Amino acid sequence: MKMLQEALAVTNKLRRMVARRHAWRVVGVVIVGSDAVLQLVSQLLWNALLICAPVLALTLLVGLLISVLQVVTQVQDMSLTFIPKIVTAVVALTVFGPWMLRTLLKYATDLISNIPAYF
Repeated sequence: MKMLQEALAVTNKLRRMVARRHAWRVVGVVIVGSDAVLQLVSQLLWNALLICAPVLALTLLVGLLISVLQVVTQVQDMSLTFIPKIVTAVVALTVFGPWMLRTLLKYATDLISNIPAYF
């Protein structure tokens, strides 16, 4: 019963600290402020968008061009768009792959090296 009361007390302390948006140490538990978490999530989403953009943009462009070609020639075959999109994605990954990997590694390195700064 005493352990349950201690756990509830720690939980209440953590809730109050989170509400104040401070990072504090309580019984070995570290809370990161919500501003830092929002910044990390924002960086994560922007990097994900930046890394995926070349492949997605090129396959979208090829799909649009093939669709216009299909409308003009009135050829409605589903497999006609599939092969060019796959080839475009492979070529885009081959061309932009090193850049994508460098960008991902830079983000991961920055994130891991800044872990002590978050606490």
